[in-house]
Amino acid sequence: MTVDPDPLGLATKIIQHYSNAQIAQLIRMISPVSPCALMTAECYR
Repeated sequence: MTVDPDPLGLATKIIQHYSNAQIAQLIRMISPVSPCALMTAECYR
């Protein structure tokens, strides 16, 4: 996998081609999930 040498240019392309909702969905998909987010309310107490 290659790394884009121009991250600002890549970000500009993403903003131009995708809606804010699509970008937010992508960020949620690739962001790590906190372990406490998987806990039930009973386990948290």
